[in-house]
Amino acid sequence: MKAVIFDLDGVLVDSEPFHAETLLSLAGELEIPLSLEDTRRFIGVSDEEMWSILIHEHRLGGDLSAKVLAERQAQRSLDRLSVKPLSPRDGVPELLTELRSLGVATGVASSSATAYVDRVLSTAGLSLYFNVRVAGDQVQNCKPDPEPYRTALERMGIPAGWAAAIEDSPPGIESAKRAGLFCFALKTSGSQAEGVLKPDVVIKDFSQRERSRILYLLDSERVPDGIFQRRVKAHKS
Repeated sequence: MKAVIFDLDGVLVDSEPFHAETLLSLAGELEIPLSLEDTRRFIGVSDEEMWSILIHEHRLGGDLSAKVLAERQAQRSLDRLSVKPLSPRDGVPELLTELRSLGVATGVASSSATAYVDRVLSTAGLSLYFNVRVAGDQVQNCKPDPEPYRTALERMGIPAGWAAAIEDSPPGIESAKRAGLFCFALKTSGSQAEGVLKPDVVIKDFSQRERSRILYLLDSERVPDGIFQRRVKAHKS
């Protein structure tokens, strides 16, 4: 494998509680009754699509559009990041360093806006690992459409067959698989829902044991697929 493309929220950083708090705050101002559990169904969904759903479900009128509310939430997230920066998940910096030492390129494919992606990577100390970043406002179609991953691959100059994705949500997994990437799924509290397409391998975290497992599976110069698939089978448990 020559490249690994990471999802941002939930994978590189544990940002789901952060997003839930921001959403609940804005929903409360709009008198939308949402619980913390309600927010979980929007994991992996772009903010604009989420607000489109909420506007329809709660029959919000006036001049409130999904785009306006998504922009309002994005700005609120940026404001909060200034006082409450997000940290990388344990093991993420080590994995990125290991991939770089092996000559494996790394990129980001996110449904969040460019300003948010750049701010999170900067405050988490991860910017230097990601020259290629694809954000939700840079594509016509967000996840689960394959466009974010296809765009990242195009910018990296690497065919899908030589790349892997690390995702945590059903929309993200579907996006990566439809783009032709091998897909690792990080098992998180918000990733329990079944998606249309299943990942190739599930990982529990980025501990040394799991990082070694990832690197072993990536250590392939595209030898015949049968050999690579036997490696995957041997490491699924």
